[in-house]
Amino acid sequence: MKLKLILLGSLSPLIGLLIFFLQLQVPFHGIKYLVILAIMSAVFLAYFFFCAFFFSSKQHKKNSLYFFVTPFILFLVNFIGWIQKYVVLALIVSGVSAPFHYVLPDLIFPGDKYHLIMSIFPLVICWIAFKIGERVGIYFKERI
Repeated sequence: MKLKLILLGSLSPLIGLLIFFLQLQVPFHGIKYLVILAIMSAVFLAYFFFCAFFFSSKQHKKNSLYFFVTPFILFLVNFIGWIQKYVVLALIVSGVSAPFHYVLPDLIFPGDKYHLIMSIFPLVICWIAFKIGERVGIYFKERI
């Protein structure tokens, strides 16, 4: 189960990148544009929710640690910043935060002293969606 969670967690940056590229195809037109992007970001968060929902159990409450191994490593690589010279690699590495780029455009301020907090915010949102899915999964599995 741990290996499955690590593999599913490793897919999350790629799925985030795919959603980011889909968001680039949406025409820029006011509130409709933001609603479509928010729906796409919600679909991305649903991936985290359902992964936790299906792998949740009372005996394995540390599942989020295994699921977020790859996204956290990629976050650290992106935060260090040496990869920013290579646009394609930087985009792949920031896959988890990519779907939130247009919904929260002013979130990341590279020169700000709070850059770490702002950069990790999308990863925290994904972790919260994962934990909610885990709690709901445990609740439904106890009732059955």
